[in-house]
Amino acid sequence: MRVLFILLLLLITHGSFAQQFRAYTPIESSNGLSESSVRSINQLPDGRIAVVTVGMVNLYNGTSFQYIHINDEHTYPLIGYIGFHHVYVENENHLWIKTRGKLMLINPGTERYEEHPEKVLASMGIHEPLSDFFMDAGKNLWLITVSGKLLYRASASNKTTTFLSRVMSPAGSSDPIYDVAVTDGNLHVFYRSGLVVVYDVVTKKEISRQNTLEGLTSGAYMNTLYVVQGNHTLYLLRNGKRGVMLVYNDKQRKWEKVIETDYWLNSLATGPGGEVVICCRKGLWTMDNTLKEQRFSPTLHLVDGTLINIEVSNLFFDAQGGLWLGTLNKGLLYFHPDRFRFRNIGKSLFPLQENQELYITSFAEDKAGGLLVGTDQGIFRYSDKEETLTLFAPVLKGVNCKSMLSDQQGNILVCTSEGLFIISGTKISRYAFGNLNSLLKIAEGRYYICTENNGLAEFNIYSGKLTSIPIKNADRDKLSSIRQMVWYQGSLLGISNSGLFTYNTHTNEFKLINYQQNFRMFHHNNHQYNCLLADSRGLLWFGTQDGLNVWDGRKQKLRSFHTEDGLVNNAIQSITEDDQKSIWVSTANGVSRVRVLDSIPERQFNFMNFNHYDGVINNEFAQGASYMTRNGSLLLGGIDGFNKVDLRRIFDARKNLDPIFVDFQVFGQSIKPGDFYNGNKILKRSITTSTAVILNHNQNFLTLAFSALNYINPSQSYYQYFLDGVDDNWHETATTDGIGRATYTNLAPGSYQLKVRAADNSRNWGGKTITLKITILPPWWKTTFMLALYWIAGIGFIYFTILWIVRKSKAKQLKLQQQKLDEMKFSFFTNISHELRTPLTLILSPLEVILEKVGDAPLKSQLTGIYRNAQSLLNLVNQLLKFRRLELNGEILHLNYANADLLTANLCRPFQEIAPGRGISFQRICPQELWLFLDQEKFGMILNNLLSNAFKFTPDGGAITLTIENTLLPDRLTPAISVSVADTGSGIPEVDLPKVFNRFFQGGNQGATNTGSGIGLHLVQEYVQLHHGTIDVKSEPGKGSVFTFSIPLNLEPLLSETIKQEPDISRTTGRISILIAEDNDEFRKFLEEQLIQLYDVILAADGKEAHDLVLKQSPDLIISDIMMPGMSGIGLCSSLKKDIRTSHIPVILLTALTSDESQYEGYQVRADAYVTKPFNINILTVRIRNLIEQQEQRKQLFKTAIVIQPSMVTASEIDQKLIKRALDCVEKKLSDSTYSVEEFSSDMNMERSGLYRKLVSITGQTPSVFIRSVRLKKAAQLLALREISVAEIADRVGFSNPAYFSKCFQEEFDVKPSHYADHHAASNEASQIN
Repeated sequence: MRVLFILLLLLITHGSFAQQFRAYTPIESSNGLSESSVRSINQLPDGRIAVVTVGMVNLYNGTSFQYIHINDEHTYPLIGYIGFHHVYVENENHLWIKTRGKLMLINPGTERYEEHPEKVLASMGIHEPLSDFFMDAGKNLWLITVSGKLLYRASASNKTTTFLSRVMSPAGSSDPIYDVAVTDGNLHVFYRSGLVVVYDVVTKKEISRQNTLEGLTSGAYMNTLYVVQGNHTLYLLRNGKRGVMLVYNDKQRKWEKVIETDYWLNSLATGPGGEVVICCRKGLWTMDNTLKEQRFSPTLHLVDGTLINIEVSNLFFDAQGGLWLGTLNKGLLYFHPDRFRFRNIGKSLFPLQENQELYITSFAEDKAGGLLVGTDQGIFRYSDKEETLTLFAPVLKGVNCKSMLSDQQGNILVCTSEGLFIISGTKISRYAFGNLNSLLKIAEGRYYICTENNGLAEFNIYSGKLTSIPIKNADRDKLSSIRQMVWYQGSLLGISNSGLFTYNTHTNEFKLINYQQNFRMFHHNNHQYNCLLADSRGLLWFGTQDGLNVWDGRKQKLRSFHTEDGLVNNAIQSITEDDQKSIWVSTANGVSRVRVLDSIPERQFNFMNFNHYDGVINNEFAQGASYMTRNGSLLLGGIDGFNKVDLRRIFDARKNLDPIFVDFQVFGQSIKPGDFYNGNKILKRSITTSTAVILNHNQNFLTLAFSALNYINPSQSYYQYFLDGVDDNWHETATTDGIGRATYTNLAPGSYQLKVRAADNSRNWGGKTITLKITILPPWWKTTFMLALYWIAGIGFIYFTILWIVRKSKAKQLKLQQQKLDEMKFSFFTNISHELRTPLTLILSPLEVILEKVGDAPLKSQLTGIYRNAQSLLNLVNQLLKFRRLELNGEILHLNYANADLLTANLCRPFQEIAPGRGISFQRICPQELWLFLDQEKFGMILNNLLSNAFKFTPDGGAITLTIENTLLPDRLTPAISVSVADTGSGIPEVDLPKVFNRFFQGGNQGATNTGSGIGLHLVQEYVQLHHGTIDVKSEPGKGSVFTFSIPLNLEPLLSETIKQEPDISRTTGRISILIAEDNDEFRKFLEEQLIQLYDVILAADGKEAHDLVLKQSPDLIISDIMMPGMSGIGLCSSLKKDIRTSHIPVILLTALTSDESQYEGYQVRADAYVTKPFNINILTVRIRNLIEQQEQRKQLFKTAIVIQPSMVTASEIDQKLIKRALDCVEKKLSDSTYSVEEFSSDMNMERSGLYRKLVSITGQTPSVFIRSVRLKKAAQLLALREISVAEIADRVGFSNPAYFSKCFQEEFDVKPSHYADHHAASNEASQIN
């Protein structure tokens, strides 16, 4: 029997390499790789992976990269090498790179590029120019000189000797040396022609020579040659027109062909078990150590389940047995047999549309062992051999499968949302039983069915009958939905929509679990159950949304586990037991294996966790979606895919991990080799290769980072470190990024030794312990000379001097630390705020468009809520930015004259909307007419912060009151307003009151749902003080808080230079007059005081009075409030714009209404501008000036234009019609020299004075000047045609005297009529050139 088992094991393991499924993890630019085109890969003596790209050497420690730049200006010529990149790692100080005629040297010890490789070669005793450079597997160098010598540098002795005084084919010949290799004490020299000459390394005598290409096509493999040493053999790749792999048969002493291809074979590597991998542009060749079992893979599998076709240019097996592939444009690909233990079958293999969602819910096997996969999109058959998924049957397409169960007859029972399906071979039967969740076998052919809406039922597969199990009326709603049931101690335990319940099959009695009762087995911290398992030991496992619980019924003991106890994640999705009695737990993020050890006095539970590095799907697992196959594989389903893992390959034993130091920081600053820190060169070599560091006394804030080089699973790297002389015990740490860190502060002068060791998931600390000696020099005041001097001066002087110096030093260090921490916080806030503003803008802008278009009231209400909350989040982001600006640059006030009642009403509106939903009584008490200067934006942020805090800490049903009133500042002299926010919230402890306005302070009264950033109240205090005000707080825990701040009423803005009076050269009729229509006496007076310096101001208290004054005095511009008694501002504007006498006067509307509808209404009545209260007076003044300037520009345009377009010189349609009629009237009487203003007024149907005011307002010209201007413009048009004389033109345009015409024309156009045609032509030509 034992022999049979061994034979079976050999059969299983034979060929496992070729058939082994490989899923590669990509490591690209997004992971830190300098670029995606990899030229070569190798491993340093310290264990790091060296990845050569174009212009860069990347040193990878399993989690991050360090970069060494290649300087093409400092290379060593290598005229005999014309191949691609080749990397030789000689030792910890020499990494040689050769490529196409040049040799480069990297020093990994200093992590620097060696700019003078010729000096290094000279120090090695190599003084002749080299033609080519090789290194064998024993790290010995073989160098070919330009003169034809073959030099040998032994790694053991570091001596360079001449091995051959002249090789057969020196550089420049037609048959140069392509590569060398040493095996079993023999040197093999390979030539381009295929010749290989073998020498004895000791005697230097030739042993044999052969043609490796004997029997192959002559001249087909002359381009490249690559030799790799195997176990007492050599592998050879040759490329040219074709590619071929050869192996040296040591017994027959001949070269044998293994594979031959019509494409190049790029590189070859041998694995720890002797397996061979060859890369090429079409994929990978894999072979076992006998080279008989071969497999070609044109596609590569990635860990996320996708397939790629890409050229692999180079490959490498590391010391841990991991395989690294270097690609042309995909960066690195990494595989290790222990890494991808979980096979990931992704959504891409399912025959679904690309955007279709997928949820794997269950698995089952048919009689033949075929695997069925249940999903919410139907049931699929999975072929492991072909790696395909196909729809099982058309009738099951789109069916939402909940669970599946196989019976002994080979039937598969499927619970779906559409009823029960039974698959019997190719026959599929359906029973429309409604929405079903799961099944539990009672006996052969009988099952309990858990339904979604009808509780529990019993199904007989032979009769096809479903019998509902009666439930008491009182419990019917609580047990309507049952998800899962398990047998436990003779009863059924299940999960329903109301929690756990039991069902006694003998008495047919249901019993809901009352968690308040003293049942120890249900004393779980979370009662939201996802899954149950009764294992073979009699243990009952509960999977909840927060933790794993195990009940031992025999010992009446409950154990609960969370992440701090070793669990990979707290949200449990499924629990399964394997054949070895191990428990497998799938979670929302990862998988845990729990081994139960029946130790004395109590059981031990050991956890082994698996994450995406092991191939676990990236998405969440599905509830209950776990299955053990007959051949011992575990299946776990989730979102967009499932995992399959052969439990026979899961093992604990791994290689020991040897950590290295990867970073050294002093006061948070990384120290690089050769860099100075405060005048001290701390590192001469990289921290990885350093064994000791010497620091000054004030360089004693240290952080050291270390990596376990756990390429298999860096996130499962665990570290222990110990600083001899400081620590009493080993500290253990683990981080998600795989990098361990140890920080020590205020180390006293002296010598220390830091020890670090690493382990993987198994916690095996048997690897190498690395050490670093740290010496901190004493300060100058502790030298021997100074100590002698202190002794002479007296013990007392010594004591106080040292104490003062030490305290000063510590204070300086602490201040530096605090400054660095503050800068990091400020930078973090700024970066996060800027990153959030763009996506928030992309949310708000489309929402505004949608809100304008949507008509569905409920939907619009929901969208409005989303918009409001997004706006609130944007305000919080802006608050962070303001905090950053306040802390670094300070802020200034932008004062506006505002009505406190109106301003606070607008600010309170969002809070008034949310108060009823929480049952909070929210009141605002404020005098109606309370005006003052303040910074509206900062005042809004003050009030918004205080109200937000009040609502945050006030429970539902509480009360919040905002009170604004007149008061005096603490000096009892300065009038001010007092704003208080009172709430009935949780209050602030007395000990926290002095600190509530400190930045980053967070009180002890914050709960899990009302935490803050600690900057809001700090901003409030700063902005109140910026207003020269005061703020204080009174609070009593459990009763509430009152925040009160005061702002003085005597703040006044400085008049901006932008509104200083400027000379108005365009007007000759006096100062501009402006009419102000405002019903609020104080605000009307304020506007008058601000504008009287620049304009003549006319005041009106309502719309009717304003209308009458406009008709009487005809002002140049009107400023009107919208909300006025009697005639509103809208009515006033509409009336004026419809009246021909006043339609030309610009109107600016003022309002406190900020909605788009109110602005739309204003612009509908043709208002020229719309300004929202409160506003900046500078902005209003600039808007006035712009409107007046636009009016003057239209007048100037009328004067200079030859051809008049009415639309060019008017701002309204009614004025446009008036100017057109005026032009028509004049042009009809153009030749009539007696045409007078009285006739013009009669033709226009307007009185003379009204026509005068209208034309002067629109064109800047009186009626008589208007008539003359039209005559002259017509004359200019006729003169430009050159068809009639000046005298005839004068007569045609109504000038009886040509001399008077010439005088008027020259005054108008600054040129005589006789010269106008030439002047006009020259002007047109210049315009065309420009």
